[in-house]
Amino acid sequence: MRRDDKYRFSLSWGRDTAEKIAVGDLLEKLKNRKSDLIVQAVWEYIGNHPEVMAENAKIVITVQSTPTDEQTLAKIQQMIDASVERLKDSMKFQIQQEKQVEQVAPTVLNQKDLDDMLDNLTIFDQ
Repeated sequence: MRRDDKYRFSLSWGRDTAEKIAVGDLLEKLKNRKSDLIVQAVWEYIGNHPEVMAENAKIVITVQSTPTDEQTLAKIQQMIDASVERLKDSMKFQIQQEKQVEQVAPTVLNQKDLDDMLDNLTIFDQ
């Protein structure tokens, strides 16, 4: 609210996220200096989003909680597990392919086999 040569606002929020608690605690510590911080933070936001200053701008602020360390580690573990499963599947497929090639691969003939084949050729008997 604008009065004379000052702006006056009242803010309040719950203590339901780590972000809200940290901001609330910091503002409590700042006492009378919190206005300077708010002005600087909002000015930085305007610098990053100048479109909010347009006359008919619709301002939409999406709040997303920062993941906890446990959530981040769980996500990393999920990614590792998925990669390991893909690697296992790939290795199983490769082993199956190698087994199929071994089953289809021609047997190596030894000298006796070759001699027997030549002896059984009748085309040269004329």
